[in-house]
Amino acid sequence: MENYLLSWNPKKWGWSDYKDVIADINSFGFATYSWSCGNRKNINVGDRIFLIRQGIEPRGIIGSGWAATTPKEKPHWDQELAQEGKKLCPSWSILMFCLMWIVKSSCTK
Repeated sequence: MENYLLSWNPKKWGWSDYKDVIADINSFGFATYSWSCGNRKNINVGDRIFLIRQGIEPRGIIGSGWAATTPKEKPHWDQELAQEGKKLCPSWSILMFCLMWIVKSSCTK
C-alpha cells in the first residue's frame, strides 16, 4: 500500500459541493468522490490518500481516505485546458472518512 498527498487550491478551482461530501460523511460514515491525481497512473485500490488545502487560509490537510478505484482518463478539470485539448488528467474515486472544513469537523472513528 502506498500513500499519496493530493492538493486543492481554492484560487484555482472552487469546490462547490464540498458540503454534500461532508453531509455524506456525517450520514453514512464515508463519501466517494472523484479527484484529479495529476499524471499519476499507479494509484491502486486501497492506497492511502491525504488531501491538502493550499493557497488561501486555512491551509493544511483537510481530508483522508483510501483509493476506491484506479485512475481513469477524464477531461482536464481546468476548462480552458480541456477546451484546448490539453492533456487529460487521470481521476480516481476517493473513499473519504474524514473531511475537515475550516472550523467544522466531520470525522468518523
